[in-house]
Amino acid sequence: DLEGRYTFPMGVGLAIGVNNLTDEYPEYTPAALNAATGSVGFPQYSPYGFNGRFFYGRLSYSF
Repeated sequence: DLEGRYTFPMGVGLAIGVNNLTDEYPEYTPAALNAATGSVGFPQYSPYGFNGRFFYGRLSYSF
């Protein structure tokens, strides 16, 4: 994960970042083994999740 933040005068803040910067995925589990659980092929307890890289931006205001 990586995030950069900057606070402008008057309490306005801006942040941009990325989760799972290296775009890693857990080891794939064949769907046949997951039919009973409804899993999408990746374990839900993986530290990376199973959606890959995620970019975001955030604008905030403090008063």
